[in-house]
Amino acid sequence: KGIAEPVRLALFIGGLPFEDRRVGYEQLAELRRRGQLPCGQLPILEIDGEAFAQSMALLRWAGRRAGLYPDELQLRCDMVEEALADVRRVLWPQWYGVILGRHPRTSEKLVPLTEGQKGEVQAALNDAVLPARFEQLENLLMASGGPYFCGEQLTTCDLSFYVMACGILDGSYC
Repeated sequence: KGIAEPVRLALFIGGLPFEDRRVGYEQLAELRRRGQLPCGQLPILEIDGEAFAQSMALLRWAGRRAGLYPDELQLRCDMVEEALADVRRVLWPQWYGVILGRHPRTSEKLVPLTEGQKGEVQAALNDAVLPARFEQLENLLMASGGPYFCGEQLTTCDLSFYVMACGILDGSYC
């Protein structure tokens, strides 16, 4: 699923037509080689022949059109999205086994972690970072009066949290 899934969900919930094309690493490399990825990575959304990138920009665009990113809730929604981005950022070394993720042109792993460092990262995530971050998210949800992060309104940040939480629980999140 990954970072494109909230965008897919927003488009689906909003009844907006889209073609869901998923590609493998070889296809990704070919798209990158041909210059078809504006920022060198997926996801992209093609609109009237122009490719647009960056998952959060795509999610806000789809959310506005689907009624899931209303003007009056954008600040609260963005706050939750940024908190989720903080979680994703600290998970990168664990996902990729590297400090800096992947090279933006070649997708090669940058600054690999040693096995010892991987263990330290996992312990820090499990013992300190993730419990604190999820407590903060829980507090935001409780403060909203729920059932969603923005109160009674389902928004894009709920979709992002749903994808992250389901993936963490079932082990498939990136």
